[in-house]
Amino acid sequence: MDKRVLYVDLESFDEHITINLNCISSLMLNDNLVVSYVFKKGYHQKLGLNSDQVIEVPLEFYPKLIIKNGLINRLHILKRLFYLKNSINFNSYDIVFFSCYEEITFFIANLPCNVFLLNHNNVASIDSF
Repeated sequence: MDKRVLYVDLESFDEHITINLNCISSLMLNDNLVVSYVFKKGYHQKLGLNSDQVIEVPLEFYPKLIIKNGLINRLHILKRLFYLKNSINFNSYDIVFFSCYEEITFFIANLPCNVFLLNHNNVASIDSF
């Protein structure tokens, strides 16, 4: 029986292309997985994915200017997570894989699903240690 996987990179940074391609390639090795993807609108083209496999987050959920303010950035991320929560039936997926996430907003969003998280660059305030 095939397992349905939702692969999510809400940030969709250009710097994530290599890690996303590596993760996606690994998922494609398993014939028992049916994978759908969530990216910022248009990002899937950089990965060479067909649009019929992709759920796009509208650009209106991404600030035009990057502000180095943790609270403002977290509010933008939280808006994207709530958009997903209201747009996707997470119960229709066996696994939801987040290749990028922010700890505090992820906890607040309280997504109702079986989640796997890729921890890379996720230790908040590491400089304070």
